[in-house]
Amino acid sequence: LKTQYLKNVVKCLKDVMEMIDTIKIAISYSGRPHWVEKARLQQSIDTTTGVFKAVANPSSAYKKMGVCQPRLTYTERPFGLHDKRHELAIELSLPKLMFGNNFSELTDANFAVVVKKLSDVLRITYNVWLLPHMLQQASVGKIDYSKNIIFTDQTPVSSIVNNIQRANISKTYDVQNTDFKNGGYVYHIHTNCLDVAIYDKVADLKQEKVSPKRSREKDGFIQMDLLDELEKHKRVTVARFEVRINGVRKIRSELASIGIVNNLTFQEMFSTDTVSYTHLRAHETVLD
Repeated sequence: LKTQYLKNVVKCLKDVMEMIDTIKIAISYSGRPHWVEKARLQQSIDTTTGVFKAVANPSSAYKKMGVCQPRLTYTERPFGLHDKRHELAIELSLPKLMFGNNFSELTDANFAVVVKKLSDVLRITYNVWLLPHMLQQASVGKIDYSKNIIFTDQTPVSSIVNNIQRANISKTYDVQNTDFKNGGYVYHIHTNCLDVAIYDKVADLKQEKVSPKRSREKDGFIQMDLLDELEKHKRVTVARFEVRINGVRKIRSELASIGIVNNLTFQEMFSTDTVSYTHLRAHETVLD
């Protein structure tokens, strides 16, 4: 792809730091944690499989307060004749947790503060008690990397998206599905364990304002104040590039391809080096 727009995109992605956005972490227990009975979770049990589940999604009340709550799923799954596997899964956007938006970016220096705030939000809003050191060592099952590319010269994001659509992506990825959504401002490449998307961030927020079901991003409601500010600056456009890696096997594969064989803990995966290498590999594969 030789258009000037795409050259600008690649230059931006190579010159600036990418960030971790949404992450799903899991904590295993040897038995039922003491907080389960009093936590603000919806409990259920499957009488056929014997699986006990307790879930929680962000509440409307906290949304209105601008508090970013994680999504929780606690599971007790029968294992063998008498044992059970106990696990809590936590999924959230880390920049939204810290800043109330995902325009701002996190750095390695933020990790301790991120873990402390997540621990506090879990305790205050769900009555789920997890100490920071437990969160630090949680395993990672899903991770999203992203970069907001901000243009101040009215560069139309639709032109970038249109040119990427015309690229022969299938020669690199075994593409299962590509979508050109919402009037042409989202281009989405989906494979078994990897999703890559580039879209107009401002247009997506506008869709969120009309109906959350029409936007790509979850929980965009807490960024409406940013949309109002962006509307005042007509020359500013924002292209958002996302790489979503699903599953431990795929995460290990992507990291191994760039020489990283560390444990898949929250602390290890928060490294900006890991973020940058993985994101750079994805955008070079798609855009070069």
